[in-house]
Formats: sequence, C-alpha cells, structure tokens
Amino acid sequence: MSNDRQTVPGAEVPVIFSDGVTTAAEHKEWLKEMRGWLIVLATLAASVTYQAGLNPPGGFWQDSNGHLAGNPVLHDGPFVKRYLTFYYFNATAFATSLVIIILLLNERFYMSEAKVAALTLTTMVDLMSLVGAYIAGSTRNMANSIYIIVLTCFLFVCVVYIARYVQPLLASCCFLHAHVAL
Repeated sequence: MSNDRQTVPGAEVPVIFSDGVTTAAEHKEWLKEMRGWLIVLATLAASVTYQAGLNPPGGFWQDSNGHLAGNPVLHDGPFVKRYLTFYYFNATAFATSLVIIILLLNERFYMSEAKVAALTLTTMVDLMSLVGAYIAGSTRNMANSIYIIVLTCFLFVCVVYIARYVQPLLASCCFLHAHVAL
C-alpha cells in the first residue's frame, strides 16, 4: 500500500501553536519578536535598578553628625526596614534582569515555547521586584504605599484581562473582517 500524499520540499506545514500562529515560520518569527520585547524590558529594568542602587531613596549622608557619612539616609533611623525592603527588591530586580539578558544572548535558548514562557515568568518576577522597590523607596507613609500596591494590582489585573479576553476577541474580529473582504 503506497502513500497517496505528495509533499513539496520546502513547503510550509500548517501547525496550530498555543499562540494562535499557524505555520512554523510564523511561530519562529513570534519567538524572535518575543525575545526582542523581553530583552527591552530586561534592559530597562537593569538600567533603572542600577541607577537606584547607586542613588538610593533619600540619598547618602554627607556628614558624620550621629551617623556614618556615605551611608544611605533611610538605613540610619526609623526607616531601616523600609530601606532593607527597597534594597532586596532592587537587588532581585537587577539580578533577574541580568539573568534574562544573558539567557537571551544565546539564540538556542529562546527557540522553544516553554523556554519563552519561563523567560516571561522571570520577567514578571523582575518587574514585580521593580514595583516592590518603587513602593518601598518612594514614600514613607503607609497609606501611600497601600495606594500604590492597590493601583499596581488593579493595573496587573487589567493587563491580564486584556491579554486573556480582549486581545483574542480583537484578533478574531480582524480574522472575520479579512474573510469578509475576500
């Protein structure tokens, strides 16, 4: 019994991936585009956290009147816990940014969907650490910190909602319009 199907060498084989892409070439292009966005976010976070590490909130003591010159102002006084929270969130964001950048330099690393998903999750940890550092370092008032936390959580839920429900709806509408035009 012979195979009645004939295949053309080099022809695209349609495949359905979880991101809705229909060919292997389009999927590869999507992975490359996702890599670009992840490296932009990681570079931005590394730049911001590096600068915040060099110049922490409140700055540094310039004199030695009851404290050590060169120490962060928030570290000496009633806000030690807030400074340490800022420090650890900022250090986590900086380290995860560098890890993401280094991993994305290797082209083989981002060629599978599972690895891109892991990088996306790592980027989320990076950005959440960046937000945590901002919350800890931007205000000394607990009410303002709670406001920033609530606002951040609300925006995160909105982004997830848009990515989960609105974006596929828009894609299906565009798909329908493309078929109607034909």
